[in-house]
Amino acid sequence: QMQSRIVEIPPTRYVEAGDVKCFCGVDISYKTDRAAAAAVLWNIRSDEVVETKIVQGEPPFPYVPGLLFMREAPLMTAAVKALSKQPDIILVDGHGIAHPRRAGLAVFVGLALDTPSIGVAKSLLVGKIGESKEGFAPILLNGSTVGFQVNVGRRRPLFVSPGYGVHLESIREILDRLGAGFPKVLLEADKMSRASLR
Repeated sequence: QMQSRIVEIPPTRYVEAGDVKCFCGVDISYKTDRAAAAAVLWNIRSDEVVETKIVQGEPPFPYVPGLLFMREAPLMTAAVKALSKQPDIILVDGHGIAHPRRAGLAVFVGLALDTPSIGVAKSLLVGKIGESKEGFAPILLNGSTVGFQVNVGRRRPLFVSPGYGVHLESIREILDRLGAGFPKVLLEADKMSRASLR
């Protein structure tokens, strides 16, 4: 029920690709009863990491398919808030609106921080894949496009969808600003979160 209500909340703003200068990638890793969320700030002009923050804690909620936001969003949002500068957009390791209730993890993270967000997932949760065009194939759900399957070279495809404050039509251009392949800022966030739990 909460997820259905979240979808109805309009974003305070939408980001355009040309306005994105600083990306944040956020990911979370687990070790027994501990979790670590890493937020990585990436400047696209210098093409480098400019800041990282890690927040550790005990997951507040057990893993339940479709309710990942209750388990991961609190630590993820805390990590992003700890950054000294607010990013122009957040890439979240999880789904956006390509979700059974159109309210995946990226929707909650973006809304909580009032910052545009995109969900970048490694598996398809709902919908069917349409015809690919230049490496992008629509994710179709109930007759409408909710995201894209994106080919990233030799890796398995990614499943990308708007979270908060991002138009579907802008996703491709926004991702292009990070260059080809798997988004580097998310690779770095994954690496940092894992390393912090060793």
